[in-house]
Amino acid sequence: MKVLFALRKKHLPENAMQKFKKKAINVYQRAIAYLEKWYNFTDSVYEALSCFNLIDRINPPTLEEMTNIWLLSPWREELPPNTLFDEISALEEVYVHLQGDSSLDKWTYFFKKEPALSLLKLFQYCASIPVSNANVERIFSVMGNLWTDERNRLLVSVRNGICCSEECGGSDGCLSTLRGLLLRPGMADPGAEANAVIRLEAGKLTTPV
Repeated sequence: MKVLFALRKKHLPENAMQKFKKKAINVYQRAIAYLEKWYNFTDSVYEALSCFNLIDRINPPTLEEMTNIWLLSPWREELPPNTLFDEISALEEVYVHLQGDSSLDKWTYFFKKEPALSLLKLFQYCASIPVSNANVERIFSVMGNLWTDERNRLLVSVRNGICCSEECGGSDGCLSTLRGLLLRPGMADPGAEANAVIRLEAGKLTTPV
């Protein structure tokens, strides 16, 4: 954002602006080339999930579309439940009356009106698929900050506890959960090392471990 602002205000000399634009275009072109090489846009399994998008379609999802998603789900070894047809029929009847500005709003409105458990099961499964690996990559950053040359003998339970505390910021509920994570079966007290993790102040350790 700062770079964009500087470019627009021409706070950078012309040669620096052109150099930056050249590098930015190169990064963009390399990213596009990588995606075109390694990602199959024409025959992606995720294309089947587009039937849940109720904004860009006139008609509701069909039984065939939902069956295809079922075959991609963890329950693909089981036959789709018979109730799936009835639930899709119910969706067809109220489709034009669904309220909401987004697909999520429309689905929420429908599930509040209809006990469509099979459709809800499929929708929840598809909606839980992460759109990126940002959360996973964030863990590497957190652990990189925790694991240092001077602090390299943390127990697995302690590392898990610290990551937990980083996410919830040291609230009372977090401390209770954290203590439960650090307690091993048969232990009455997590021990000095784990207690140091539990003693949090604004989400940070008060004593070194």
